[in-house]
Amino acid sequence: MCTPPRSLRLLVVLWLFAGASQGAEPLRVLFIGNSYTYVNNAPQIFAQLARAALPGRQVEAGMAAVGGATLVSLWEHSDALRVLRSSKWDYVVLQENSLLGGGLRDGKFVVNAPSLFDWGVRLFDTEIRRAGARTVLLLTWSRRGEPDQQQDLDYAYDSVARELGAGLAPVGPAWKRAREQDPGLELYAKDGSHPSPLGSYLLACVVLSSLFPKANGGLPFEISGPALGAPGTVSGGNTVLVSMPAEQARKLQGVARSVVSELKRTGGYLGARAPRRPEEVAPAGAPIHADDLAGAWTGELDYYPDPALLDLTLRFEGVGCQGEVSIKWPNGKLRFDAPLAECAISGSELRFSVATLPLPSLIDRFSGRIVKDRLAGTVERTGRDLTNSMTGVWNLHRH
Repeated sequence: MCTPPRSLRLLVVLWLFAGASQGAEPLRVLFIGNSYTYVNNAPQIFAQLARAALPGRQVEAGMAAVGGATLVSLWEHSDALRVLRSSKWDYVVLQENSLLGGGLRDGKFVVNAPSLFDWGVRLFDTEIRRAGARTVLLLTWSRRGEPDQQQDLDYAYDSVARELGAGLAPVGPAWKRAREQDPGLELYAKDGSHPSPLGSYLLACVVLSSLFPKANGGLPFEISGPALGAPGTVSGGNTVLVSMPAEQARKLQGVARSVVSELKRTGGYLGARAPRRPEEVAPAGAPIHADDLAGAWTGELDYYPDPALLDLTLRFEGVGCQGEVSIKWPNGKLRFDAPLAECAISGSELRFSVATLPLPSLIDRFSGRIVKDRLAGTVERTGRDLTNSMTGVWNLHRH
């Protein structure tokens, strides 16, 4: 997962494609996002497709994108607002970080909870509406190795789009269908995350069908334009951005049209439900007592990008519970020690919290149960300054 620096560099490219009717009011589309948008110059591909599909119309496509950026970071640390305010746009297409800013679940980077994304969309949507344009959310695809995370993305994009009445461009669902129809179709770049040229072509086809469902005309299957390098650069003149056999292009166009048409028949939204995750701890059993827990425990905590060693000490006096945790990383470069707070037994469950230094406004909340001869449970980070979802599991034995 790529996190942009505090001082963001902005990639802004603007093209004008004039159709046959010079007097017609141009259609102007601004893309705001990150490398998923600027890799293969997707706005350029869209603009040429739109030119072919809308004969006689002028089409302008602009872009404001930063590698790895979230919508919130684009709002706070880039020139995206200036670009939005600098011209009159008909549509503004918003594309969020591929993991919605990234969360941690059981020591693994995953799609973040929707709160950061929801915040970013609302910031931009207010400004977009004020400018007289329409917000369109570009629902992205899950990474190649994590197909189950498409459900997280579908829910995040669909829920905020429905609430705000924004448009939804279902690129992720179209991506999934295209790969189901042709498993050998390579929509991913080598990293299994970014789009290949074919992936960017499908992206552009979905945006085209979403914005202009009645557009007609033969669409090109080879598109040239400026190649984009690192954010903020145009590497050379025109080059072939995407090229494929005509039959393959027609298949991708057909997938885009069918997925968008199905979405239109359901009111323009997926009706996606929030993902439900299985509990990692054992079901409730017999009540546990202080004598079952008192003493020292040691084991593994899967919570951060690398597993850590967790030592837990518990002491009980009457109904009171006290203790400490020590979290150590195997490389020995980082260690964290803290006293327990809110420690208590409730039926078959032990609960305690730890203030997360050096940010005491963030709290790690642990809950666990006795599973045979082990103490196992889950942990979740909460707090008003938290933008990333963080959950994990831990499994300890007597020290």
